[in-house]
Amino acid sequence: MEDLDRVLLDLLELSGNAYIVVDALDECAPRELRSRVIDFLGLLSRLDRGNTHILVTSRREPDIEEAIKALPIPKDLVPFRVREVNRDIRNHLRTLLQLSAFTRWSEPLKQEVLHYLAEHADGVFRWADLQIQTLSRQEREKDVRKALRKLPKDLEATYEAILKRIQAEDKFEEALAILRWLAYSTRFLTLAEAAEVAAFEVDDVDVLPESDDFSVAFHPTNRFLEAPSIQRILAGLVTVDEKGKFSETRDVVIYFAHSSVSDYLHSSGVVPASFRLDFHNSHSFIFKSCIAYMVHYDEADAAKRKELPYPLMGYACQRAGKHLESLLQADNRKDWGRRRLPEPTGKLGKALTLYLRFAAGEHFLVQVFPRSGRPLDSLAFSFDHVQAALSTAAVAGEIELVKLILDSCPRHFANSATLAGRTPLQFAAVLGLSDVVSCFLQFGNVDVLAADYTGCTPLILASARGHTEVVRLLLSHQDIRSNDTDEEDRTALSWAAAGGHDEVVGLLLGHGHANPNAVDCRGRTALIWASSLGRTTVVTQLLGVTGIEPDRRDILGRTALSWAALRGHRDITSALLGRHDVTVNPIDNEGQDPDALARSRGHAILSTADAAESGVDSFDAPASSSDAPSTTLCSSWMTTGGKQAAINQLPDNLKTNETDVDIADFQAVEMGNHWHQVWHVVFSNDGRRLITCGNFDSAVIWSLACWTALFTLKGHRGPIIRAAWSPDDSMLITASIDKDARLWDSDVS
Repeated sequence: MEDLDRVLLDLLELSGNAYIVVDALDECAPRELRSRVIDFLGLLSRLDRGNTHILVTSRREPDIEEAIKALPIPKDLVPFRVREVNRDIRNHLRTLLQLSAFTRWSEPLKQEVLHYLAEHADGVFRWADLQIQTLSRQEREKDVRKALRKLPKDLEATYEAILKRIQAEDKFEEALAILRWLAYSTRFLTLAEAAEVAAFEVDDVDVLPESDDFSVAFHPTNRFLEAPSIQRILAGLVTVDEKGKFSETRDVVIYFAHSSVSDYLHSSGVVPASFRLDFHNSHSFIFKSCIAYMVHYDEADAAKRKELPYPLMGYACQRAGKHLESLLQADNRKDWGRRRLPEPTGKLGKALTLYLRFAAGEHFLVQVFPRSGRPLDSLAFSFDHVQAALSTAAVAGEIELVKLILDSCPRHFANSATLAGRTPLQFAAVLGLSDVVSCFLQFGNVDVLAADYTGCTPLILASARGHTEVVRLLLSHQDIRSNDTDEEDRTALSWAAAGGHDEVVGLLLGHGHANPNAVDCRGRTALIWASSLGRTTVVTQLLGVTGIEPDRRDILGRTALSWAALRGHRDITSALLGRHDVTVNPIDNEGQDPDALARSRGHAILSTADAAESGVDSFDAPASSSDAPSTTLCSSWMTTGGKQAAINQLPDNLKTNETDVDIADFQAVEMGNHWHQVWHVVFSNDGRRLITCGNFDSAVIWSLACWTALFTLKGHRGPIIRAAWSPDDSMLITASIDKDARLWDSDVS
């Protein structure tokens, strides 16, 4: 707080004229914080050089008036003029009466209601607002006029009428449970959570507030069929925020409609008195409710009769200990928790075990269960943020935690992407966690076709990494589509073939729907990728598929044979040349045949005519041939190793001392997939790939075999200034002016 005070004081020093408005100071809780605010405002006034103006509004609370009067500064206390406030209330009501809820009212009735409420509001907006809500529920004009004459005279009387109405409807126990949670929960509750609270029962509702001698049980049969029923029961006392701005889950949250509601429920004058909220009693009820909730879940899970979902489980698992701590701090009886909880055994249920493991912590565990020993290793996660918790549990391979969260959250959360842009299933798939993937598939309603930020589905992610068992599980799902593509139009088969994952390739081909001839944005098939990258086993698999088209050409006019020759993969070249449906001398868009492509990389093979005479397995790789066409060098990119290889291919009469300077006087290829200036270029250690980055927020990885961008690394929020490969080229690290360094897995390239 002191740092914030200093910052504000510095800002005021820089201001010509500063205006500070503190509205509704009486709604600031707790009272100690009010005093802190008032003292700080007094400090600002004492340090003021005449450029700071402060306005504070509040109801006439004695502690606020006394604190402000005690400040040794010039001040003006201006009481609200009720008549002027009532004029504002009249304008507010006039606006409300234009809403659709009042279209059935005649104009004379509207004027009658407007006049009555404005005259009797006594400057209290909240009173007028509650009365117009009450009147809006009447169907006939006769009923409206009757209700108008019976309206409570002030705000306290209004709250009393609401509580008596709840009691008359026999909803006291449900309402009290929810009011306790709203008053003392450690975060805002969602509407679904509040509806769940209504299903708790206390064995003795007449127990004294200061007593903890009661037990709580959860009965799912007492759940409301619809969560909004809570709003109807507690109308006038609570409100909801459908945008979820106060909730980490971005769900509908519920809270007291006004601070005066909480003030009244805590006051000694609350009527009926049974609604009075007490610190000790409320924390005790919430803690016992959390434990009862977890115990019920465990028992229902063991008996195979769970009534899903359990939306309050996240709160119970993570925050029950907070309420116990509050009770222990206010109560010298340190055995409170031990007396109220069963001794732990080896048969603890899943929910209660996870609560002890992930939420309670070692200190609480030893304090409450002194004979239970040390807890298991903790896992850092926020159960409140369902997507993050689910992804964290999935990545950690915590099966039981995954199941618990899935049972606890609304169905759509299982398919929601985290800030990393992937769903929990996608994380499990890319890591090869087959047990976790199986758990998600058994959950039902999981989206197995969801694409991440690169357009990759779980099947593509698992196939690219060669996770055989995960691929097997995904292919067994009824909704799976094996030919879905990513943003580069590559299928799961394309990635598996490029990675040389022959078992995965076999599963995909055996699925019966994978298209072996599907082409990506570069016109490349799975066979072309496998041939280019030397995946011999995969090439053999693909060539054995009925309907395979080995002569398909990519956007450069190159076939699988062209790429195999270019990369010097002899066994693959032989296998392709041995087929009758393979063109033995395909010419690409640059006019080069396989022989020319091979020679350009020092992987020369015999001409196709010679190969036909002497056998396709015959190879010749002359280091320097005087009759080698000089144009072959023009297709070589001048890497450090490639440059020397090209020099070695030159005839002796062309080798000079200036060769290493002059050899790069031509442009081999233009890499133009950039948006701004290129600042940094790094070759991979094996010379096969290149990464470029600069004044743009992504880096591009290029294939030096394909002369095309393999993929783009997206995620930084500013220009990337440096990049580096790991010694084995499996990882990349990029550094950006956004102050982040990001580590990337480059194996998929």
